[in-house]
Amino acid sequence: MRSMTRTTLSPLLILASMLWAQACGKSESFKSLEEPKTLLNNLDSKIPLLTHPNSEQKLFTEETLILDFNNEKTGTDEDMSYSCFYDQVIDGSVAEAASCDSLPGGATQKLDSATGKFVWGPLENTSSYELRFIGKNKLGSDTLILTVEVLQNRKPKLDPINDIGIAALKTVSVVPVNKRDPGTATVTYT
Repeated sequence: MRSMTRTTLSPLLILASMLWAQACGKSESFKSLEEPKTLLNNLDSKIPLLTHPNSEQKLFTEETLILDFNNEKTGTDEDMSYSCFYDQVIDGSVAEAASCDSLPGGATQKLDSATGKFVWGPLENTSSYELRFIGKNKLGSDTLILTVEVLQNRKPKLDPINDIGIAALKTVSVVPVNKRDPGTATVTYT
C-alpha cells in the first residue's frame, strides 16, 4: 500500500511574498518574469519526496528489516530529518502516537533521524504492521507508509528418500521431490 502526504509551502504564497517584499522595497526587483519561475522551480526541486520500491514487505522471524530513505529530489539527506511511527491496523493511516523505537520484538529498532536509515530485527513476533516514515526539511515534508508482514519461519520438510544401491566408485544424484516449505523461503540442499 502506497500512501503519501506532502506538505509544502505553496509556490503562489512564496511568489506573492516575494512580490510583496519587492513592492515594499524590502528586496531586489526581478529583472524579468522568468526569474520568479526559476526561483520557484529551484525551491520545488528541494521539497522532500520519499520513495521506496516495495510498499509491502514480507519477512520471516529471525530476519532483519533494513530500509534507507532519502529525499529523491536531491538524492541526499542534506537538511533532512526523519521520524517513524507504527500501528497494527492495516488501513493506510498511521497516527503519530507509537514511535518505531518501541516496535515489539527484535534486538534493534532504530531510525537514524539524520540519514533515514531504519533497522528492525531480528524479528520475533509474527504479525502485521504499518510503518509511517516522515521526511522533513525547511521547505516541506513527505510521508510514506509501508506495510510489513512478519511470517513464522518454519523448517522445510522433505519426503523420505528410499535406499539406493550403487556399485563401488560410482556416483548417484538424488533430487528430492515434493519438497515443502511452510513459508516462501528458498530451500537449499547439501
